Amino acid sequence: HLFGYKYQLFYFLAIALARGTQRLKEIGVRQVLGAARQHLRTQLLAESVFTSLVALFLAIGLILLSLRFTNQIFDYNLSINWWSPTTYLPLLGITVLTGLLAGAYPAVLLSRLKTVKTFQSDYKIGGNNLVTKIGLVFQFTLSIGLLACTFIMLKQQRYIYEQDLGFDSETVVVVPTQVVRGDEVDTQQLLDRYKNELSTVSGVQDMTGTSYAFTYGNHAFSVGDDGSFEDFSFAYKTDPNYLDVLDIELLEGRNFIAGNQEDLGKTVIVNEAFQKKYVEGEVGAYQLPEEFGQFANANVIGVVKDHHFLDLKETVDPMLLHMKPDMRYHHLLVKIAPQEVSATLSQLEAAWETIRPGLPFEFTFLDDDIQQQYEEEAKWNKVISGAALLAIFIGFLGLFGLVALSLSERTKEIGIRKVLGASLANIIALFSKDFVQLVFIAFVIATPIAYYFMNE
Repeated sequence: HLFGYKYQLFYFLAIALARGTQRLKEIGVRQVLGAARQHLRTQLLAESVFTSLVALFLAIGLILLSLRFTNQIFDYNLSINWWSPTTYLPLLGITVLTGLLAGAYPAVLLSRLKTVKTFQSDYKIGGNNLVTKIGLVFQFTLSIGLLACTFIMLKQQRYIYEQDLGFDSETVVVVPTQVVRGDEVDTQQLLDRYKNELSTVSGVQDMTGTSYAFTYGNHAFSVGDDGSFEDFSFAYKTDPNYLDVLDIELLEGRNFIAGNQEDLGKTVIVNEAFQKKYVEGEVGAYQLPEEFGQFANANVIGVVKDHHFLDLKETVDPMLLHMKPDMRYHHLLVKIAPQEVSATLSQLEAAWETIRPGLPFEFTFLDDDIQQQYEEEAKWNKVISGAALLAIFIGFLGLFGLVALSLSERTKEIGIRKVLGASLANIIALFSKDFVQLVFIAFVIATPIAYYFMNE
């Protein structure tokens, strides 16, 4: 903020100096009519402070707009007490200080000019010089950098929405079992009863149970005795229908088999990341060693394709599926037909009231749960987009001001060129060349910086 303030103050000063060129005759006339240097300084400083005060009121309007924008995006309830001394005193202080700092040098410089200098047609102060060009390059560097960051964030959002997660989350309803610690509820029996109640419902395609459903927590355990979690794995309790409900690809081995006593805590299915890191033998014949604690001696019967059971900001870590009877299902996953969503949800609720009377029917859609993981990114994307648009707008204002000043100083040159046959396109090309070069320089500076910080 301080760096940006210094830059804007510097740019304000450069423009004030450039505009002073257009007021030399006015200052000369005032000197001829007897105006003292002190009067000229006071007038120029007052004009600068007045300009700063006008900017303050415009800034307050922008603050109110952005505050409303922020509250809507982030669901905040922020407000500003404008009448508090801690609010208006710093604002007024910064405003007056800005006006005085920006106006002091032009006021002193212009008031000290000799009268004869002010009437010379070829005399000018500031304008399209190196200092102003550097300021414009810096301004466009900020604008282009923010625009590049916005583009990258949009690409990231698109990646999130289009990335293959390795499973099918569409029309999968997540129903929490609402089992808490101390409840004497057999969740396997609960799942079986729910399946039985919905067995005749045409809209229900398949159903499974899981200890944790993606965004609703997970169970990670340390591999080894040190408990450091340098080596770790995630574990999820499931049943034989889990892979089918989520359409997770089985690469090697077999799935769990319903009613197979060996699969009840004595076998596991692992993902590719787990296989690469821990499995040292053939699938179907390899048993986990003692450092796997509660899963020690379990036979690895299958390998599933890596899928993003955590969000896309995390790498795919080692994970195993099991059917240990001493662990509970905390969620039921119901795959429903997309054509009968409303009617099927009503039947899901009716079946729930049968198996869990007295508890409300709660549900979410799995694809909605997954998208909610990226709400913060979507919100910040809107914020960065707004900031980029504002930076671009300010950058073009600076360019417009500089072009206007340059044209005002070269009106005679333009007239001569037109008399000599220059077309409008020739004149535009002549005056655009320098500014296009400045924008290109800003682009060359901004893009690698934006790439570096966004990559970090």
